[in-house]
Amino acid sequence: MDNKLKFLIVEDIPADSSIISEFLREENHSIDIVYNGLEALNYLNDNAHNLPSLIISDISMPIMNGFELCTKIRKIHPNIPIVLLTAYSTDKNLQKAFETGAVEYIQKPFSKTELKMRINNVLKWHEKQLKSGKIEHSFKNIFYNAADALLLISGNNFVDCNKSTIKLLNAKSKKDVLVMHPSKLSPKKQPDGRDSFEKANEMMDIAYKNGFHRFEWMHKKFTGEVFPVEVSLTAIEYNNELMLHTLLKDLTTRKQLEKQVQKANIKLERAHKHAIYMLALASEYKDHETGGHIQRIIGMTSDLATELGVDQQSAEKMGSDSVLHDLGKLGISDYILLKPGKLTVNEFKTMKQHTIIGAKIIGDDEWFYQARQIALSHHEKWDGNGYPEGLKGEEIPFAARIVAVADALDALISKRPYKESWPPKQAIAEIRKESGTHFDPKIVEALLTFYRRGLLKKYFNQVTKTHKNTATNDN
Repeated sequence: MDNKLKFLIVEDIPADSSIISEFLREENHSIDIVYNGLEALNYLNDNAHNLPSLIISDISMPIMNGFELCTKIRKIHPNIPIVLLTAYSTDKNLQKAFETGAVEYIQKPFSKTELKMRINNVLKWHEKQLKSGKIEHSFKNIFYNAADALLLISGNNFVDCNKSTIKLLNAKSKKDVLVMHPSKLSPKKQPDGRDSFEKANEMMDIAYKNGFHRFEWMHKKFTGEVFPVEVSLTAIEYNNELMLHTLLKDLTTRKQLEKQVQKANIKLERAHKHAIYMLALASEYKDHETGGHIQRIIGMTSDLATELGVDQQSAEKMGSDSVLHDLGKLGISDYILLKPGKLTVNEFKTMKQHTIIGAKIIGDDEWFYQARQIALSHHEKWDGNGYPEGLKGEEIPFAARIVAVADALDALISKRPYKESWPPKQAIAEIRKESGTHFDPKIVEALLTFYRRGLLKKYFNQVTKTHKNTATNDN
Protein backbone atom coordinates (compact mmCIF):
# COMPACT_ATOMS: atom_id res chain seq x y z
CA MET A 1 0.00 0.00 0.00
CA ASP A 2 1.03 3.63 -0.50
CA ASN A 3 2.34 5.57 2.54
CA LYS A 4 0.35 8.11 4.61
CA LEU A 5 -3.13 7.16 3.47
CA LYS A 6 -6.08 8.21 5.55
CA PHE A 7 -8.58 5.59 6.83
CA LEU A 8 -11.86 6.01 8.68
CA ILE A 9 -12.88 3.13 10.99
CA VAL A 10 -16.56 2.88 11.92
CA GLU A 11 -16.84 0.36 14.78
CA ASP A 12 -19.01 0.41 17.91
CA ILE A 13 -16.79 -2.05 19.80
CA PRO A 14 -13.62 -0.20 20.99
CA ALA A 15 -11.59 -3.40 21.26
CA ASP A 16 -12.23 -4.26 17.61
CA SER A 17 -11.48 -0.74 16.39
CA SER A 18 -8.22 -0.76 18.38
CA ILE A 19 -7.10 -3.99 16.75
CA ILE A 20 -7.86 -2.65 13.24
CA SER A 21 -6.14 0.69 13.88
CA GLU A 22 -3.12 -1.05 15.36
CA PHE A 23 -2.73 -3.20 12.28
CA LEU A 24 -3.00 -0.21 9.94
CA ARG A 25 -0.77 2.16 11.92
CA GLU A 26 2.06 -0.29 11.39
CA GLU A 27 1.90 0.78 7.75
CA ASN A 28 2.26 4.47 8.77
CA HIS A 29 -1.32 5.36 7.81
CA SER A 30 -3.47 8.04 9.40
CA ILE A 31 -6.41 6.53 11.32
CA ASP A 32 -9.65 8.19 12.51
CA ILE A 33 -12.30 6.27 14.49
CA VAL A 34 -16.04 6.86 14.96
CA TYR A 35 -18.55 4.55 16.69
CA ASN A 36 -21.66 4.49 14.51
CA GLY A 37 -23.02 5.40 11.11
CA LEU A 38 -24.37 8.80 12.09
CA GLU A 39 -20.99 9.85 13.47
CA ALA A 40 -19.41 8.67 10.26
CA LEU A 41 -21.69 10.90 8.15
CA ASN A 42 -20.94 13.89 10.40
CA TYR A 43 -17.23 13.16 10.07
CA LEU A 44 -17.43 13.12 6.30
CA ASN A 45 -19.32 16.39 6.32
CA ASP A 46 -16.72 18.03 8.58
CA ASN A 47 -13.83 16.69 6.48
CA ALA A 48 -15.25 17.31 3.04
CA HIS A 49 -11.91 18.72 1.84
CA ASN A 50 -9.84 15.93 3.35
CA LEU A 51 -11.82 12.75 2.80
CA PRO A 52 -10.47 9.32 3.75
CA SER A 53 -8.94 7.01 1.16
CA LEU A 54 -10.94 4.07 2.56
CA ILE A 55 -13.79 3.44 5.03
CA ILE A 56 -13.84 0.26 7.14
CA SER A 57 -17.21 -0.23 8.82
CA ASP A 58 -18.87 -2.85 10.97
CA ILE A 59 -22.36 -3.91 9.92
CA SER A 60 -24.03 -4.33 13.32
CA MET A 61 -24.03 -0.89 15.01
CA PRO A 62 -26.56 1.24 16.95
CA ILE A 63 -28.33 4.30 15.48
CA MET A 64 -27.26 3.45 11.87
CA ASN A 65 -25.92 0.07 10.73
CA GLY A 66 -23.29 -0.56 8.11
CA PHE A 67 -25.74 -1.25 5.26
CA GLU A 68 -27.55 2.06 5.82
CA LEU A 69 -24.26 3.92 6.11
CA CYS A 70 -22.96 2.37 2.91
CA THR A 71 -26.13 3.37 1.01
CA LYS A 72 -25.94 7.00 2.19
CA ILE A 73 -22.19 7.37 1.50
CA ARG A 74 -22.64 6.05 -2.03
CA LYS A 75 -25.06 8.93 -2.74
CA ILE A 76 -22.76 11.71 -1.51
CA HIS A 77 -19.25 10.26 -1.99
CA PRO A 78 -19.44 7.52 -4.66
CA ASN A 79 -15.67 7.33 -5.14
CA ILE A 80 -14.73 6.32 -1.57
CA PRO A 81 -14.31 2.51 -1.32
CA ILE A 82 -16.05 0.88 1.65
CA VAL A 83 -15.11 -2.40 3.35
CA LEU A 84 -17.78 -4.00 5.56
CA LEU A 85 -16.97 -6.20 8.61
CA THR A 86 -19.26 -8.69 10.31
CA ALA A 87 -19.17 -11.49 12.84
CA TYR A 88 -22.23 -13.05 11.19
CA SER A 89 -21.38 -14.08 7.65
CA THR A 90 -24.40 -15.24 5.68
CA ASP A 91 -25.18 -15.31 1.97
CA LYS A 92 -27.91 -12.75 2.59
CA ASN A 93 -25.48 -10.35 4.31
CA LEU A 94 -22.91 -10.86 1.57
CA GLN A 95 -25.43 -10.04 -1.16
CA LYS A 96 -26.75 -6.99 0.69
CA ALA A 97 -23.21 -5.70 1.30
CA PHE A 98 -22.45 -5.53 -2.40
CA GLU A 99 -25.93 -4.27 -3.29
CA THR A 100 -25.48 -1.28 -0.99
CA GLY A 101 -22.11 -0.41 -2.54
CA ALA A 102 -19.40 -2.17 -0.52
CA VAL A 103 -16.32 -3.26 -2.47
CA GLU A 104 -15.11 -5.87 0.07
CA TYR A 105 -16.66 -8.02 2.80
CA ILE A 106 -14.51 -9.40 5.67
CA GLN A 107 -15.64 -11.83 8.34
CA LYS A 108 -14.54 -11.46 11.97
CA PRO A 109 -12.24 -12.60 13.41
CA PHE A 110 -9.50 -11.91 10.90
CA SER A 111 -5.70 -11.98 11.00
CA LYS A 112 -3.39 -9.06 10.51
CA THR A 113 -2.16 -10.59 7.24
CA GLU A 114 -5.68 -11.08 5.88
CA LEU A 115 -6.75 -7.54 6.76
CA LYS A 116 -3.68 -5.98 5.16
CA MET A 117 -4.01 -8.15 2.04
CA ARG A 118 -7.73 -7.41 1.60
CA ILE A 119 -7.30 -3.66 2.09
CA ASN A 120 -4.27 -3.56 -0.22
CA ASN A 121 -6.28 -5.31 -2.96
CA VAL A 122 -9.16 -2.88 -2.51
CA LEU A 123 -6.88 0.15 -2.81
CA LYS A 124 -5.18 -1.21 -5.95
CA TRP A 125 -8.53 -1.99 -7.53
CA HIS A 126 -9.87 1.44 -6.62
CA GLU A 127 -6.84 3.18 -8.11
CA LYS A 128 -7.39 1.37 -11.41
CA GLN A 129 -11.05 2.35 -11.37
CA LEU A 130 -10.18 5.99 -10.84
CA LYS A 131 -7.68 5.93 -13.70
CA SER A 132 -10.22 4.22 -15.93
CA GLY A 133 -12.78 6.84 -15.01
CA LYS A 134 -10.38 9.67 -15.85
CA ILE A 135 -9.55 8.07 -19.19
CA GLU A 136 -13.23 7.58 -19.98
CA HIS A 137 -13.99 11.18 -19.03
CA SER A 138 -11.13 12.42 -21.19
CA PHE A 139 -12.28 10.25 -24.10
CA LYS A 140 -15.84 11.55 -23.86
CA ASN A 141 -14.62 15.14 -23.68
CA ILE A 142 -12.51 14.73 -26.84
CA PHE A 143 -15.14 12.65 -28.65
CA TYR A 144 -18.11 14.98 -28.14
CA ASN A 145 -16.21 18.25 -28.66
CA ALA A 146 -14.03 17.26 -31.63
CA ALA A 147 -14.24 19.35 -34.80
CA ASP A 148 -14.03 16.16 -36.88
CA ALA A 149 -17.04 13.91 -37.38
CA LEU A 150 -16.67 11.00 -34.93
CA LEU A 151 -18.88 7.95 -34.39
CA LEU A 152 -18.80 4.75 -32.36
CA ILE A 153 -19.71 1.43 -33.94
CA SER A 154 -20.78 -1.50 -31.81
CA GLY A 155 -21.05 -4.72 -33.77
CA ASN A 156 -21.90 -3.29 -37.18
CA ASN A 157 -24.14 -0.37 -36.16
CA PHE A 158 -23.61 3.24 -35.08
CA VAL A 159 -24.25 3.62 -31.33
CA ASP A 160 -22.96 7.15 -30.70
CA CYS A 161 -21.79 10.25 -32.55
CA ASN A 162 -20.76 13.84 -31.90
CA LYS A 163 -22.24 17.17 -33.03
CA SER A 164 -19.81 17.42 -35.95
CA THR A 165 -21.24 14.18 -37.37
CA ILE A 166 -24.80 15.50 -37.09
CA LYS A 167 -23.72 18.66 -38.94
CA LEU A 168 -21.79 16.76 -41.64
CA LEU A 169 -24.70 14.42 -42.38
CA ASN A 170 -27.36 17.15 -42.13
CA ALA A 171 -29.17 15.10 -39.48
CA LYS A 172 -31.73 16.69 -37.14
CA SER A 173 -30.37 14.99 -34.04
CA LYS A 174 -28.22 12.12 -32.80
CA LYS A 175 -31.29 9.86 -32.83
CA ASP A 176 -31.34 9.98 -36.65
CA VAL A 177 -27.91 8.34 -36.80
CA LEU A 178 -27.92 5.82 -33.97
CA VAL A 179 -28.69 2.09 -34.24
CA MET A 180 -28.10 2.34 -37.96
CA HIS A 181 -25.88 0.27 -40.25
CA PRO A 182 -23.34 2.45 -42.19
CA SER A 183 -24.83 1.32 -45.51
CA LYS A 184 -28.08 3.09 -44.60
CA LEU A 185 -26.18 6.36 -44.97
CA SER A 186 -24.61 5.36 -48.29
CA PRO A 187 -25.73 4.95 -51.89
CA LYS A 188 -26.70 1.40 -52.78
CA LYS A 189 -23.45 0.86 -54.70
CA GLN A 190 -19.95 2.17 -54.12
CA PRO A 191 -17.87 3.57 -57.05
CA ASP A 192 -16.23 0.16 -57.58
CA GLY A 193 -19.69 -1.33 -58.18
CA ARG A 194 -19.82 -3.26 -54.90
CA ASP A 195 -22.91 -3.37 -52.71
CA SER A 196 -22.51 -0.84 -49.85
CA PHE A 197 -23.90 -3.21 -47.20
CA GLU A 198 -21.50 -6.04 -48.07
CA LYS A 199 -18.49 -3.77 -48.49
CA ALA A 200 -19.17 -1.92 -45.21
CA ASN A 201 -19.27 -5.23 -43.33
CA GLU A 202 -15.98 -6.25 -44.95
CA MET A 203 -14.30 -2.95 -44.01
CA MET A 204 -15.46 -3.26 -40.40
CA ASP A 205 -14.32 -6.88 -40.19
CA ILE A 206 -10.84 -5.82 -41.34
CA ALA A 207 -10.73 -3.09 -38.68
CA TYR A 208 -11.84 -5.44 -35.90
CA LYS A 209 -9.24 -7.99 -37.01
CA ASN A 210 -6.27 -5.68 -37.64
CA GLY A 211 -7.05 -2.93 -35.13
CA PHE A 212 -7.18 -0.20 -37.80
CA HIS A 213 -8.41 0.33 -41.36
CA ARG A 214 -8.59 3.43 -43.57
CA PHE A 215 -10.43 3.69 -46.87
CA GLU A 216 -12.45 6.04 -49.08
CA TRP A 217 -16.22 5.80 -49.10
CA MET A 218 -19.23 7.46 -50.67
CA HIS A 219 -21.58 8.64 -47.89
CA LYS A 220 -25.05 10.06 -48.16
CA LYS A 221 -26.47 12.98 -46.22
CA PHE A 222 -30.02 13.04 -44.89
CA THR A 223 -30.76 15.53 -47.68
CA GLY A 224 -29.91 12.78 -50.18
CA GLU A 225 -26.64 14.37 -51.31
CA VAL A 226 -23.87 11.83 -51.94
CA PHE A 227 -20.34 12.94 -51.07
CA PRO A 228 -16.86 11.35 -50.69
CA VAL A 229 -15.28 10.74 -47.28
CA GLU A 230 -12.15 9.16 -45.89
CA VAL A 231 -13.09 6.66 -43.18
CA SER A 232 -10.64 5.72 -40.41
CA LEU A 233 -11.76 2.81 -38.22
CA THR A 234 -9.85 2.10 -34.99
CA ALA A 235 -10.73 -0.85 -32.74
CA ILE A 236 -10.97 0.25 -29.08
CA GLU A 237 -12.20 -1.25 -25.83
CA TYR A 238 -14.89 1.01 -24.40
CA ASN A 239 -17.35 0.19 -21.63
CA ASN A 240 -15.90 -3.34 -21.53
CA GLU A 241 -16.81 -3.84 -25.20
CA LEU A 242 -14.76 -3.92 -28.41
CA MET A 243 -15.97 -1.06 -30.60
CA LEU A 244 -14.84 0.88 -33.66
CA HIS A 245 -13.90 4.51 -33.20
CA THR A 246 -14.87 6.05 -36.54
CA LEU A 247 -13.46 9.24 -38.06
CA LEU A 248 -15.08 10.73 -41.17
CA LYS A 249 -13.19 13.31 -43.24
CA ASP A 250 -15.14 15.09 -45.96
CA LEU A 251 -13.15 14.77 -49.20
CA THR A 252 -15.42 16.98 -51.33
CA THR A 253 -13.00 19.92 -51.49
CA ARG A 254 -9.99 17.66 -52.02
CA LYS A 255 -11.71 15.81 -54.87
CA GLN A 256 -12.64 19.11 -56.51
CA LEU A 257 -9.02 20.25 -56.29
CA GLU A 258 -7.86 16.92 -57.70
CA LYS A 259 -10.17 17.41 -60.69
CA GLN A 260 -8.79 20.90 -61.23
CA VAL A 261 -5.24 19.57 -61.05
CA GLN A 262 -6.19 16.77 -63.45
CA LYS A 263 -7.62 19.30 -65.94
CA ALA A 264 -4.47 21.41 -65.61
CA ASN A 265 -2.32 18.32 -66.19
CA ILE A 266 -4.33 17.45 -69.30
CA LYS A 267 -3.76 20.96 -70.65
CA LEU A 268 -0.07 20.69 -69.80
CA GLU A 269 0.13 17.30 -71.52
CA ARG A 270 -1.53 18.75 -74.62
CA ALA A 271 0.92 21.66 -74.61
CA HIS A 272 3.78 19.18 -74.19
CA LYS A 273 2.58 17.09 -77.13
CA HIS A 274 2.02 20.19 -79.25
CA ALA A 275 5.54 21.43 -78.52
CA ILE A 276 6.96 18.06 -79.48
CA TYR A 277 4.94 17.93 -82.68
CA MET A 278 6.12 21.37 -83.70
CA LEU A 279 9.73 20.33 -83.30
CA ALA A 280 9.13 16.98 -85.00
CA LEU A 281 7.41 18.61 -87.97
CA ALA A 282 10.34 20.96 -88.34
CA SER A 283 12.68 17.97 -88.73
CA GLU A 284 10.19 16.23 -91.04
CA TYR A 285 10.15 19.23 -93.38
CA LYS A 286 13.92 18.94 -93.64
CA ASP A 287 13.59 15.29 -94.67
CA HIS A 288 10.33 15.69 -96.62
CA GLU A 289 10.49 12.30 -98.33
CA THR A 290 9.65 10.58 -95.04
CA GLY A 291 5.97 11.54 -95.33
CA GLY A 292 3.95 10.08 -92.44
CA HIS A 293 7.00 8.45 -90.86
CA ILE A 294 6.50 10.24 -87.54
CA GLN A 295 2.86 9.19 -87.16
CA ARG A 296 3.72 5.57 -87.86
CA ILE A 297 6.60 5.61 -85.35
CA ILE A 298 4.21 6.93 -82.67
CA GLY A 299 1.73 4.14 -83.33
CA MET A 300 4.23 1.30 -83.58
CA THR A 301 6.14 2.45 -80.49
CA SER A 302 2.97 2.62 -78.36
CA ASP A 303 1.73 -0.74 -79.68
CA LEU A 304 5.04 -2.52 -79.05
CA ALA A 305 5.37 -1.03 -75.56
CA THR A 306 1.88 -2.23 -74.66
CA GLU A 307 2.63 -5.72 -76.03
CA LEU A 308 5.74 -5.80 -73.83
CA GLY A 309 3.76 -5.08 -70.66
CA VAL A 310 4.00 -1.30 -70.38
CA ASP A 311 0.83 0.30 -68.96
CA GLN A 312 -1.32 2.29 -71.38
CA GLN A 313 -0.46 5.74 -70.06
CA SER A 314 3.30 5.08 -70.14
CA ALA A 315 3.04 3.46 -73.57
CA GLU A 316 1.26 6.54 -74.94
CA LYS A 317 3.90 8.79 -73.39
CA MET A 318 6.62 6.69 -75.02
CA GLY A 319 4.85 7.03 -78.37
CA SER A 320 4.64 10.82 -77.95
CA ASP A 321 8.31 11.06 -76.99
CA SER A 322 9.32 8.97 -80.02
CA VAL A 323 8.39 11.76 -82.44
CA LEU A 324 11.62 13.57 -81.57
CA HIS A 325 13.87 10.65 -82.44
CA ASP A 326 15.19 12.37 -85.60
CA LEU A 327 15.03 15.96 -84.33
CA GLY A 328 18.80 16.25 -84.73
CA LYS A 329 18.44 16.11 -88.51
CA LEU A 330 17.74 19.84 -88.24
CA GLY A 331 21.49 20.18 -87.81
CA ILE A 332 22.40 18.05 -90.84
CA SER A 333 22.81 19.66 -94.27
CA ASP A 334 20.19 19.04 -96.96
CA TYR A 335 22.96 17.76 -99.22
CA ILE A 336 23.51 14.76 -96.94
CA LEU A 337 19.86 14.27 -95.95
CA LEU A 338 18.55 14.32 -99.51
CA LYS A 339 21.51 12.67 -101.28
CA PRO A 340 20.06 10.04 -103.64
CA GLY A 341 23.06 7.74 -103.54
CA LYS A 342 25.13 6.08 -100.82
CA LEU A 343 26.82 8.35 -98.31
CA THR A 344 30.60 8.50 -98.15
CA VAL A 345 32.41 7.55 -94.94
CA ASN A 346 32.74 11.19 -93.88
CA GLU A 347 29.14 11.96 -94.86
CA PHE A 348 27.89 9.04 -92.79
CA LYS A 349 30.07 10.22 -89.91
CA THR A 350 28.33 13.59 -90.14
CA MET A 351 24.92 11.91 -90.45
CA LYS A 352 25.51 10.00 -87.21
CA GLN A 353 25.83 13.32 -85.38
CA HIS A 354 22.04 13.83 -85.66
CA THR A 355 21.61 11.66 -82.51
CA ILE A 356 23.87 13.92 -80.44
CA ILE A 357 22.44 17.09 -81.95
CA GLY A 358 18.88 15.91 -81.18
CA ALA A 359 19.76 15.17 -77.54
CA LYS A 360 21.34 18.62 -77.18
CA ILE A 361 18.28 20.36 -78.64
CA ILE A 362 15.95 18.49 -76.26
CA GLY A 363 18.14 19.32 -73.26
CA ASP A 364 18.08 18.03 -69.71
CA ASP A 365 14.55 18.96 -68.66
CA GLU A 366 13.05 16.07 -66.64
CA TRP A 367 9.79 16.16 -68.62
CA PHE A 368 11.71 15.37 -71.84
CA TYR A 369 14.11 12.84 -70.27
CA GLN A 370 12.73 9.84 -72.19
CA ALA A 371 12.56 11.81 -75.45
CA ARG A 372 16.24 12.68 -75.03
CA GLN A 373 17.11 9.00 -74.43
CA ILE A 374 15.29 8.03 -77.61
CA ALA A 375 16.91 10.74 -79.73
CA LEU A 376 20.40 9.88 -78.47
CA SER A 377 20.22 6.07 -78.44
CA HIS A 378 17.79 4.84 -81.11
CA HIS A 379 20.73 3.91 -83.39
CA GLU A 380 22.54 1.86 -80.75
CA LYS A 381 22.72 -1.89 -81.49
CA TRP A 382 22.04 -4.85 -79.22
CA ASP A 383 25.56 -6.26 -79.88
CA GLY A 384 27.26 -2.93 -79.04
CA ASN A 385 28.17 -1.94 -82.61
CA GLY A 386 25.79 0.99 -82.88
CA TYR A 387 26.27 4.72 -82.34
CA PRO A 388 26.92 7.24 -80.84
CA GLU A 389 28.10 5.57 -77.57
CA GLY A 390 28.41 1.91 -78.50
CA LEU A 391 25.96 0.81 -75.80
CA LYS A 392 25.21 -2.91 -75.58
CA GLY A 393 22.15 -4.98 -74.61
CA GLU A 394 20.13 -3.55 -71.75
CA GLU A 395 22.56 -0.65 -71.40
CA ILE A 396 20.47 0.82 -74.20
CA PRO A 397 17.39 2.60 -72.78
CA PHE A 398 14.24 0.48 -73.19
CA ALA A 399 12.32 3.17 -75.09
CA ALA A 400 15.22 3.64 -77.50
CA ARG A 401 15.32 -0.13 -78.19
CA ILE A 402 11.63 -0.11 -79.08
CA VAL A 403 11.94 2.96 -81.34
CA ALA A 404 14.95 1.36 -83.03
CA VAL A 405 12.79 -1.57 -84.23
CA ALA A 406 9.86 0.66 -85.22
CA ASP A 407 12.16 3.14 -87.04
CA ALA A 408 14.03 0.40 -88.91
CA LEU A 409 10.83 -1.32 -90.09
CA ASP A 410 9.34 1.95 -91.31
CA ALA A 411 12.60 2.90 -93.05
CA LEU A 412 12.63 -0.44 -94.88
CA ILE A 413 9.04 -0.23 -96.15
CA SER A 414 9.33 3.47 -97.07
CA LYS A 415 10.79 5.00 -100.20
CA ARG A 416 13.85 7.15 -99.51
CA PRO A 417 16.11 9.26 -101.75
CA TYR A 418 18.75 6.53 -101.61
CA LYS A 419 16.47 3.42 -101.89
CA GLU A 420 13.16 2.01 -103.00
CA SER A 421 10.60 0.65 -100.53
CA TRP A 422 10.79 -3.00 -99.48
CA PRO A 423 7.78 -5.32 -99.50
CA PRO A 424 6.47 -5.86 -95.95
CA LYS A 425 7.35 -9.57 -95.94
CA GLN A 426 10.94 -8.86 -96.93
CA ALA A 427 11.22 -6.04 -94.36
CA ILE A 428 9.95 -8.32 -91.57
CA ALA A 429 12.45 -11.01 -92.61
CA GLU A 430 15.28 -8.47 -92.38
CA ILE A 431 14.22 -7.39 -88.88
CA ARG A 432 14.08 -11.03 -87.80
CA LYS A 433 17.56 -11.59 -89.25
CA GLU A 434 18.97 -8.71 -87.17
CA SER A 435 17.44 -10.00 -83.90
CA GLY A 436 20.14 -10.40 -81.26
CA THR A 437 22.68 -8.35 -83.24
CA HIS A 438 21.02 -5.07 -84.14
CA PHE A 439 17.78 -5.42 -82.17
CA ASP A 440 16.58 -6.62 -78.76
CA PRO A 441 15.21 -10.18 -79.37
CA LYS A 442 12.21 -9.62 -77.08
CA ILE A 443 11.13 -6.54 -79.01
CA VAL A 444 11.60 -8.32 -82.33
CA GLU A 445 9.43 -11.18 -81.08
CA ALA A 446 6.72 -8.68 -80.10
CA LEU A 447 6.88 -7.20 -83.62
CA LEU A 448 6.62 -10.67 -85.20
CA THR A 449 3.60 -11.42 -83.01
CA PHE A 450 1.98 -8.23 -84.30
CA TYR A 451 2.81 -9.23 -87.88
CA ARG A 452 1.31 -12.72 -87.50
CA ARG A 453 -1.89 -11.20 -86.07
CA GLY A 454 -2.14 -8.83 -89.03
CA LEU A 455 -1.82 -5.80 -86.74
CA LEU A 456 0.90 -4.17 -88.89
CA LYS A 457 -1.30 -3.93 -92.00
CA LYS A 458 -2.55 -0.47 -91.07
CA TYR A 459 1.04 0.84 -91.11
CA PHE A 460 1.84 -0.92 -94.40
CA ASN A 461 -1.33 0.57 -95.94
CA GLN A 462 -0.37 4.05 -94.75
CA VAL A 463 3.01 3.75 -96.48
CA THR A 464 1.35 2.57 -99.71
CA LYS A 465 -1.07 5.49 -99.59
CA THR A 466 1.79 7.95 -99.01
CA HIS A 467 3.69 6.57 -101.99
CA LYS A 468 0.64 6.92 -104.24
CA ASN A 469 0.05 10.51 -103.10
CA THR A 470 3.71 11.36 -103.70
CA ALA A 471 3.59 9.85 -107.20
CA THR A 472 0.43 11.84 -108.05
CA ASN A 473 1.99 15.09 -106.85
CA ASP A 474 5.14 14.42 -108.84
CA ASN A 475 3.07 13.99 -112.01
